[in-house]
Order: sequence, then C-alpha cells, then structure tokens
Amino acid sequence: MQDRSSGRQAAPRTDTGLGVHTRRRPVRRKMQSASFLCSVGIHLLVLLVLLFVLAPADYGGMGISTLVVRFDESIAEEELSVFEVTSSELLSSAGESPSLSPATISVASVLKGIGPHMAAEKAGGASSARGTFFGIEAGGHEFVYVVDTSRSMKGRRYGRATDELMRSVDQLGPHQSFYVLLFSSGVTQMFGQTELTPTPVIANRENKRRLREWLETSYDGGSTDPRKALRIALRMRPSAIFMLSDGEFNGYEQQKEQNLLGGNSDAFSIVASDPIKTPIHSIAFEDRSSRKNMKRLAEMTHGDFRFVPLENGIDPAVALSQARTAMDEGRLDETQTLLNKAVANFESEDASEVPALKIQIGAILRQLAEKGLEESDLQPVRFALSESVRADEKAELIGETQAWLANALLVSFENPNMPDERKRMLRFFTKFHGEFPEAPTAKKTRASLAVALRDSAAKLQKDGQLVPAIRDLEYVISTLPETRVTDECIAEHERIGNELLRQASEQPDSLGAARFICKLMSDLEGTNLRSKIVPALEAQTRSVLVAARDASLDQDAATRNKIFQELNEAFGEVPLLETAKLKLAKDERSAQVVMRHAFQLERSSPRAAIAKYRTLMNNYPDTVAARTAKERLRYVGIQY
Repeated sequence: MQDRSSGRQAAPRTDTGLGVHTRRRPVRRKMQSASFLCSVGIHLLVLLVLLFVLAPADYGGMGISTLVVRFDESIAEEELSVFEVTSSELLSSAGESPSLSPATISVASVLKGIGPHMAAEKAGGASSARGTFFGIEAGGHEFVYVVDTSRSMKGRRYGRATDELMRSVDQLGPHQSFYVLLFSSGVTQMFGQTELTPTPVIANRENKRRLREWLETSYDGGSTDPRKALRIALRMRPSAIFMLSDGEFNGYEQQKEQNLLGGNSDAFSIVASDPIKTPIHSIAFEDRSSRKNMKRLAEMTHGDFRFVPLENGIDPAVALSQARTAMDEGRLDETQTLLNKAVANFESEDASEVPALKIQIGAILRQLAEKGLEESDLQPVRFALSESVRADEKAELIGETQAWLANALLVSFENPNMPDERKRMLRFFTKFHGEFPEAPTAKKTRASLAVALRDSAAKLQKDGQLVPAIRDLEYVISTLPETRVTDECIAEHERIGNELLRQASEQPDSLGAARFICKLMSDLEGTNLRSKIVPALEAQTRSVLVAARDASLDQDAATRNKIFQELNEAFGEVPLLETAKLKLAKDERSAQVVMRHAFQLERSSPRAAIAKYRTLMNNYPDTVAARTAKERLRYVGIQY
C-alpha cells in the first residue's frame, strides 16, 4: 500500500477491533538506538573526568595551560588560586611564548574521599621515610633543597651549608629521592638541568656522588633572589622543601619579572599562590638579618623554622652579660673566653644591634685591661687590644679605647726588667699587625712601636748590651720596614755588627778569642746578624786554630794536647771549630799535592818549581805545607 500524498510505501495497518486502523512502527529498534547513544555519552563523560583527574598538574610543554586539582571538600572552588608560571621560565624551557593561560579545575565534587589518601602520600607515606636538614626533621619520600649561594655565602658558609646538605642526602634511602636548587641572582638547577619542572633523582650512591662533585663547582655569588627557585620547587610537589638563606631577600629591582597574570611578585606571594601548601622548612643561616623572612616562609606553609648561629656560636648580648659577671667575680680567664665568643658572633647579630654591642664590649675590654695592669700582667691588655680591633676594625666606635690599650702596651718597652715579657710583646705585635694590616689602630701602633724600639736599642747600647739592642733593631727592619725610623735602624744595626767583630779580633790570645766567639754565636742565635757575621767568625776561628797548631808544633806533645783540649772546651757544641778543622785538613791535602809536584820540578825546571811554591803559599797560607814551601823556596833560590 502506498501513501497517495507522498508516493512512499505506507506502514501496514492493524485492525484494533474498534473500527480504527493504525500503522505498525519499529518501536524496539528505536529503543535500542537510544540506549546505545546514552551509553556512549556516559562513557565519554567518565573518560573526560578520568582524564582530568589523572592528568599531571603541569605538562611542561608549549601551549599547555596549568591544571590544578584540589581534593579538599572544605575549601570552596572559588578559593582555589592559580599557581604562577612566569613567561621567562616558559621561554627558557621551550624557546617561545605560551599561547594559553593557566586554568583551575576543581573535581572535589566528583571524586570525594580521594584527597585524604593523596595528602597522606604527600606527607611521606610510611612513618620510616624521613629527612633532616640542620636539625629540622620532615617525613616523606621526595625532598627539594633550596640553598642560598649569594655573595655573603662565599667560602666558609657555603662549605658548611653544603657539608650539611650532603650529610642530609647521604641519610636518605634508595626508596627516597631528592633535588637541589641553588639561588642567588637567578637559579641553578642540579646537574645543570634547565627543565621547567625537573624530576627528583633516586637517592642512590651514584647520584649522591654526582651531587657532591656538582656542589664543589656550583657556587655562584650574587644577590639573594629566591623567586625562581621557589617556583620550581613548589611545582615539583615534593613531600617537603628545605630552604636555607643567610640574608634578606634582594635583587628584585634588577630582575623584575612579569608573571602570566601580570604584575610583579615577591617570594611570599609566590608561596601564597601554591594551592597544595607544600611545607617549607626554613633555616636562617648564621646572620640574624635572615630570620624575619625565613620564619615568615615557614609560618605560611606550616613548616618548621630554625636559626643556625655560627659554629660554637652564642648570642653576643648574652655572652657580654656573662662576661661582665665573670669579671666582677675575678674570673678573668672565663671573661676573655666569653668576650671572644661575643665578638666572633657579631656577624650573626641583627645589624641594628651591633653598634651598641660594640660600645659595650669596648668598655668591658678596658676594664679587663685595667685589672691586668693592676696585677702587672700584660696578657689581658694584649687580649683586649686584639679583640677591640676585631670588634671594630675601622675604629669607628671604640677607637679611643683601642688607642689607650695600645699605649699601655708600648709603655712596657721602657721597663728593662721584663725581658721575657718583652719577647712575648714582640710576638704579639707581629701577629697583631699581620692579622689587621689595614686597621687604623694597627697602622698607628706600627709607627709608635718602631720609635719605641729604636729608643730602646739606643739605651741598651749605652749600657753595653749590644745583643739585646740588635734584636730590637732587627724587629724594626724585618717587621716594620716602612716606618720613618727604619733606615736609621738599618745603619745602627750594621755599626753594631762591625763593633762585635772588632772586639772578637782584639782578644789577647787564641783561647780568649775562642771563648768570645762562642758566646757571641750563642747570643746571636735567631738573629739576622748571626748569619751575616758567620763568615768573618769562621775566618777568625781558623786563625785561632792555626795559632794553636803552630804553637803545638813548637812544643812537646803534652803541651799540644793541652792547647787543643782548651779549644774544644771553649767552643763546646759550637760547630765553628770542627768546621775549621775539616777545611784546614782539606787545604792541607791539596797543598801537599802541590808540594810534591814542585819538589819534583826542582832539578828539571827550577823556575817552574819556584812558581809552584809561590802559588802554594798564596793559595794555602795557613797550612804546614806553606811553611815547608817557604823554606824550599829559600833553598832553591840560593841554589839557582
């Protein structure tokens, strides 16, 4: 049957028994199609939800928006904030500008109950998985270390920080992982990586070895700008972040960055924008000026904070209070120990508090020196001068105290009855001037000390004490070479040396000369003059030895043995006599060789023999062979 109006085949009619006919339709087929489409739609929806749940929060690729998923029922969707990714970081990672902006998706209403499980996993899972850094302990499997490498960290501080960092990493097990970010003006990723969101490495032996080698060559130096390092660390979503810095954050003016949402950001706004709130355990390192910022970061993320003072450190104000009490009770040694600790820890004190502390320590040091002078003990005075300059090297606050202490020490040179104290004083000033070469007080004491030693040397010479005078002059010449009296001291030093040699040569006999020479060598031990006059003294010793030998040649054996015994006793352990004996014996052997040759020439060539004898007498005048040559020369001259 066909439909007349359309010409299409009409559906078959069905008689209902009521005189009404209906067309039969394919009801079952339509119901099946609808069920299929519904099933497909539901599966697609589930797949989309799973895609959003399982997709990482940060793909790290170009043109991909940042996805932040929050599993927390207690926080409304509109409270979720966007975690910042700066355009400069994307450019450094991919080389061109991103095309999409960050987006936030909340699925708390879709998957309830997953949040607590993931939070527990982030907190470290098993209670045995832990990490510690400078005494702060955190649970977890992944740790990121953010360490300051600014200019103020150079040298000892960087070494101490990295030593503790390696100790912390060495304690991690193979089921844990770590990553290190060094920051100053910028950020340096571990092993030279440049990824937007790097991946922590397993804490195995090889990675720990690589970390140690990398830290040895990775110090930067610059300002203290942790922003890039914090962004990277927070994007990595570790169990915890350990952050160390020794100063106030700076460098923002030189490196202003525009994040993708526009505007400038500081370290605290970066941390505040982290929806996960990864705990940052912060360490203010050795400098108290870093405490405020580091403590704030820890409080914002519910992390732990710790101030790490200098090694063996103590609060300077506390140390000064304890030192004052110890001095009042007469415990001067303990007072000095506490004052030394106070000065050593000025570096860790808040800069605004240091001037007042310096003035306090200047007053206490002066009181300590006065107590020492009352007991005729100059050691507290020396200590007070050294510590006062260490506390205020530029003499801006306690320069008057430093001048008083230096003058108290210089006056001691006028006391000739303290030779041992005088030696200790010179050793002290040598160390003092070497430790503070540019300090104004040290420069003044150099000039004053040179004048005091010159005057002291002149006074000692008048009293006939030439050797002590030489020591004072030599200190000026060697240690204070640029003072206005140095040239005068050099001339006087040379004059005294010549005077001592003259006295040695005017001794009445060989035994007296030997004794004088030996005493002089002993007295001049450790002086520069000793090395200068040794050749002259050796020549005089040889003359004494030759005179004793000639006397023995004219006497019997008993007299000869007596003379040599007296010489040995006079020289004692001084090696000059033995040296002279060895040299004289060597010359004697050489002279004998020439003598034999000349004697052989007497008949064949008398003139040649005469020339040989004269050469022998000129070259070896102190030998027995020279005496024989003189006799042979007279004989040959008569014969020929």
